[in-house]
Amino acid sequence: MAKVKYKPSCLMSIHGYWSKGEWQSTLNQALIDANTSVIHKPYSYGMKILKIFPYHINKDVVKFRDWYFEEVKKMHLKIDEPFHRPSIIAHSLGSWILAKALLTYSELKFDKIYLHGSIVPADFDWFKLILRGQVNSIICETSENDSIVKFGYVFTGKLKACGKHGIYQKSSFIKEVPISEYGHSTFQYKAHFKKHTLDRLYEVPHQLEVVNGSDTDVKEIKKIFKESNDIDHSIYSEDYTDSPIELETVLNWYRIEKDIWSFVKNIYTGKILAYINAVPVDDETYSKFMKGELNENNLSPNDILMLDTASSYNLIVLSIAIKKKLAKEENTLHKGRIVEILLMTAITKINGYNKKSKKIKKIGAIAWTPEGEKLCKGFCMTKIVSANMDYPRYEINLKKINRKLLSEANFMSKWWFRKKLKVA
Repeated sequence: MAKVKYKPSCLMSIHGYWSKGEWQSTLNQALIDANTSVIHKPYSYGMKILKIFPYHINKDVVKFRDWYFEEVKKMHLKIDEPFHRPSIIAHSLGSWILAKALLTYSELKFDKIYLHGSIVPADFDWFKLILRGQVNSIICETSENDSIVKFGYVFTGKLKACGKHGIYQKSSFIKEVPISEYGHSTFQYKAHFKKHTLDRLYEVPHQLEVVNGSDTDVKEIKKIFKESNDIDHSIYSEDYTDSPIELETVLNWYRIEKDIWSFVKNIYTGKILAYINAVPVDDETYSKFMKGELNENNLSPNDILMLDTASSYNLIVLSIAIKKKLAKEENTLHKGRIVEILLMTAITKINGYNKKSKKIKKIGAIAWTPEGEKLCKGFCMTKIVSANMDYPRYEINLKKINRKLLSEANFMSKWWFRKKLKVA
C-alpha cells in the first residue's frame, strides 16, 4: 500500500528568455538554508536573443527532453510512480518550453509544476496532461501587474498568458496563487521560495490513474468488471443490484465500442476505485431509454454506436460509481478528487470525438442515488417526467446550450464553481 509520508527527492528548474537564470542559484541556496534533502537540478538553455522562431523553440524542447531523461537516469527516479517524480519551477519562456515538451513527449512526468511569470496560454490543455498521468498538480502564480507576459504572443501565438490571466481550466489539481503586487521576475528571492515553494513541495501526490476502455483487452475488462460490480453492490439499492448486467452483455457492448468505460484506479494497488459507464446510441434507443421503455439489461449490441463511425449520437450515462469504503491512505490522497477526475475524463472524451466532427445531441442519465441526482442537477440537467420510471431520469439537450461551454475548460469550471450553464 502507498505511504502517506512523502519526501520529494528532486526539484528541477528552467529559466526564461534573455536570462542566465541567476535566480536558480538563489533557489538552490534556499533549499540549503531550509536543511532539506531535496536535490536541485537547474536547466539552462542560454541567452536566446534572436533565436525565437518555432524552429529554435522546437530544438530547445528536444534538448530539454534529453536533459530530463539524463537527470532522471542519474538519480534512478522511478517516474512511473507519483512519489518518485521530480517537480519543476518554470519561468517565462521556460514555462512554454516545458509545456510544449510535455504535450509532445508523454513519457515526461512531474509531481508538481510551478509556473512563475508564465507565458503559457490561459487556455492551455492541462487536463490532457493530468489525465495522461504526466502531472500531479500545477501551481500557477498570477499577477495583474506583469506587463511582460503579453509578449509571449511571439512564441505561443496567444495574447492571454496564464501568468496574468490565470488558467481557464479549473480543478483541485490546479492551484492559482494571485500575487498582484508582483511583476514578471519579482519571485526571485529566497524568502519567496521558502514560503511558496517548499511548503507545497511536501504535499502528498495523488496516486490516481485513468484507464480508458480503449486501453484494455477482454481479459482485463473481465477482471475490472468484477471489481466494478463489487463497487455497485456497496453503493446502489437492491432495485439496481437485483438485476445485474450479465458479463456476456457487457462484453457484447465492449466488442462494439470499448470507450464506453473509463476507470480510475490506485496506481500502487492496481485496485479500481471508481468508474463511469456511458453508451453512445441513436435517437430511437435514447428516446425509449429516457421514457423508461428500455433499461440497460435490454440494450443489445445493435443499440450501441461506434464512436469513430457515427456521424452523430446521444450519450446515456448508465452509472457513475465510486468505491464506498476507501482504505485510510486512499481516503487521505483521493478524497474529493475521484469524482472530479472521472468527470474530467468524460468531458475530455466527449470533446475529443466532437472535434472529429462527431455531433453529440443529448446526454441522459438515471439518478439511482441522492448523490447521483445532485450530480445531474449540478450539470444543469433537466428532469424527465414519465409514468414508466421508478427512478428519475435527467437529460441535457446540447442543441440548447452554447457549444463553447462544452469545452473542457468551461464545462468543468462551471461545475467547479457550481454556476449554471447559460442557454444560447
